[in-house]
Amino acid sequence: MTEAVFGDPVREAEQRVGIETVQLYRGWHKFEQTLSEDKKVDGRDFDLVEHDYEEIIFGSRGEVIERLEDLSARIDPISPTLEFIKAKLVASGYFLRALHFKERLLLDEYAQKTILITPERPSIPDLEIQQEKVFNLLPVIGYSGNRQGFERFIAEKVLSREQIERQFEEAREKFLPLIADGLGLSYLLPLDYHQEFQSKPEFWVCWIKGERQRFEFIINTHPNNQNRLFAGNMELLAIHEMAGHLLQGYKWRDNVRRATMNPGLAITSLPGPEHWACEGVADALPYLLPEVFEELSDYGKLALEAVHLRDLVYYRAHFMIDEGESLPTVASFVEEYLPYEEEDTVAMEYEDRQKPRFRSHLLNYPDAGRYFRQVAPQLGSKSRDLARALMEQPMTPQGVRNFVGSLAA
Repeated sequence: MTEAVFGDPVREAEQRVGIETVQLYRGWHKFEQTLSEDKKVDGRDFDLVEHDYEEIIFGSRGEVIERLEDLSARIDPISPTLEFIKAKLVASGYFLRALHFKERLLLDEYAQKTILITPERPSIPDLEIQQEKVFNLLPVIGYSGNRQGFERFIAEKVLSREQIERQFEEAREKFLPLIADGLGLSYLLPLDYHQEFQSKPEFWVCWIKGERQRFEFIINTHPNNQNRLFAGNMELLAIHEMAGHLLQGYKWRDNVRRATMNPGLAITSLPGPEHWACEGVADALPYLLPEVFEELSDYGKLALEAVHLRDLVYYRAHFMIDEGESLPTVASFVEEYLPYEEEDTVAMEYEDRQKPRFRSHLLNYPDAGRYFRQVAPQLGSKSRDLARALMEQPMTPQGVRNFVGSLAA
């Protein structure tokens, strides 16, 4: 890798900064492991860099913040790689300051600093249009196309653990080879990972973590999440997690091995500038690759619209929570569009969305999901090129928009 950058001052700067970034995030992660379970956070999401570098040892979060701010200040963003790494470091600094020093920016500013977007509250007509899409699909599987039919569908089609395992496995076997082939990534198969079930009172139903040689896939079956584990949604989760995240993680790791991707891009942080694009493409694969949408069952197509409705409802609720609306007021609003949503589930979302780690991160799903749904039909056959590009390396939201603009030109 040294030979690949020798004599090129920009590449040399990128490599030097990339290595220090990996050292920094690994040192931060190691420090967090010294804290009690109720206090520690994971500064990393994926660590796809196999090389061992000299350790940076931290004794406090304050020291981590100082190092993040020092490194970001030293970076001259003269290339897209350096610009991205600088944004990542800045995002982590603002997150840690919110966590450690209890600093609280306005939501717009916090989102701009940590995930590089300005969030846009969905309108009531936006929600009604998406709700109508759900209602129109319910009769296809034998339910009335109204809120009563929606509520009944969820009540009757929540899956048991055995059904979750079986349907997820079936969906993975069906969609992962299809997507890998469509993106020219079949050579990465099979994907090796460890799967386990957990029950945590947190908003997520699935999570993939990657640490050098080991990938973990966790399914969260906490009672608060039961109503999200319904028939058809295993198809979406298999597409999102296995192809959208795990296949992407394998590709990024392979790119680092081949020295075609900077190591500093392959250690991801949350919140961070990569997740808008990562969550967006994972959600939008059925739109970006037409053969994937065609293979969805009627239940899967309903789930595609129902999950997006939930994302949009909570996107608007997110603003309400951030503005100090009471839990009963938020719960009443959510129930208008999601009649199946339990009070405990809304309370969990209400709490999680105020935490520094998720206050901006949870905006990625609806915001990027809405964007990718809009641009996919505009791009036509070029939508596949967008998916391929996002499998190659991380992009900022503006980077995605610039790339889409170049495809549409």
